Amino acid sequence: MMPIVHAIFAYALSYLSGAYAFFAVIGAILPDLDTMFTPYREMHRTFFHTPFAGLILTVILYYLIRNRKIAASFFMGWVSHLFLDTLTVTGIMWKYPFSTEYLTTAAFRSVDILPNFGIIFLSFSVVVIVILLSKKRMNTAKKYIRSAEKRSETGFAAVLFALIMLGFGLFFAADTGEFPKIEDSTLISKLLQHPERYEGKYVTVAGFVKEIADNYTSKGADYQILITDDGTGTIRIYKSGFVQPSPINAGDDIIASGLFSTDRKIPEIRITPSIGLIRVS
Repeated sequence: MMPIVHAIFAYALSYLSGAYAFFAVIGAILPDLDTMFTPYREMHRTFFHTPFAGLILTVILYYLIRNRKIAASFFMGWVSHLFLDTLTVTGIMWKYPFSTEYLTTAAFRSVDILPNFGIIFLSFSVVVIVILLSKKRMNTAKKYIRSAEKRSETGFAAVLFALIMLGFGLFFAADTGEFPKIEDSTLISKLLQHPERYEGKYVTVAGFVKEIADNYTSKGADYQILITDDGTGTIRIYKSGFVQPSPINAGDDIIASGLFSTDRKIPEIRITPSIGLIRVS
């Protein structure tokens, strides 16, 4: 999702929960700071896109300032970022450090314009509705809002919102390895001829590696970009993650399962983490 979307969504949540908007927005945009530093871009959506990292930073923040509402606001913003990224095809590691499985609803891609603007519209709508409900002519609603504001003095409402979003990620999002496959093995020619049919879908291809376009290790994670041919065409396979299988070499026969994407206007299969790539012996 675009950073501005995360910020606006967290701002809207602060209106509903009575959280401090500034700290909620800070918490919502921090997970994407890794994209600002070139050496760390390949680590995007790894450690800093986990509830575990958010909890650690929240505890440190509370230790420094000793304010529960500020800490709760920051944590709610952090989790709201993870919640939105769970809707995209890549997902995040909700269960880290106990598991490196990426959980997602695969509802859309992070670069899709309509979902991004849809969330912005929804967020602004929430803010407008809350403001309208605060008018004197709606006394019953106003009493409820005042009551909510009192309950939010310690950040209770912010924590409650964070727990709801955590529950969504843990119980409703699916492991990317469990996505239904369109076919046991999809021909690369079909992927390239009809990309709109397969966009954002979990697919499997079987073929041999023509070329290693890139192969490196950074910050404990293994990365490879493979140009793969199954006899009907070639496709770019990008794999990343903390799981490090034996290196794939040019000429190896492989079976690759991942999300088909054209995010960079380059048809590719993205495998995150890299457990979706098998070298056939």
